[in-house]
Order: sequence, then C-alpha cells, then structure tokens
Amino acid sequence: MSSPAQIERQAVAVEKPEELNLVVGQSHFIKTVKDLHEALAGAVPQLRFGVAFCESSGRRPVRRSGNDSELGELATGNALAIGAGHSFIVFLRGIAADAGDEWSFA
Repeated sequence: MSSPAQIERQAVAVEKPEELNLVVGQSHFIKTVKDLHEALAGAVPQLRFGVAFCESSGRRPVRRSGNDSELGELATGNALAIGAGHSFIVFLRGIAADAGDEWSFA
C-alpha cells in the first residue's frame, strides 16, 4: 500500500499593476481559454485582456489567449509562477467600477 501524497502549499505573489483588473479562478475544462476569450471579447468592444490557463496533465503547459500581448505576457508569467493545474488568470484593461458600483469604460 502506498502512502498518501504530501501537498505543499506556498504563497505566491501576483504581479499586478495598479491600473489593471484581475480575475483568478479554477476550471476543469480544457476549452476554458477559448470560452473566456469569447466571453470577454463579446462583452465590451474596447476591453483589452490577457488570459492564461494552467493545464494539469503531462508537462503542465500554460495555454494563453487575449487581444493585448502585454496582458497576455503578464497573465502567462503569473500563471507559471502559480503553477496550479486547472487554474486561470485574467488581466483586464479598459473597464473600471466607480464608487456607486456602476461600470464605466476607459
């Protein structure tokens, strides 16, 4: 009988410039990157975004997408630092909430 695997936990700092919005989540579906891309691209025409998704199989590649290469690089770098399978990170630019919780677009 094999012994249970040990789980190692680490705190990972996320590199996030002040002017960007950030979404971190988890999904078991490999089409997550495509689904997130389509949802974001269709939501607000002027929204700029970068998405990265950590797979959990094999070499655990990071899939990426978006319409802003800088945000894509930032998402990918942070996803690699986090390294948790089935996790995703999204950086957004061009949308902000004011104090009244109504959305405005930059």
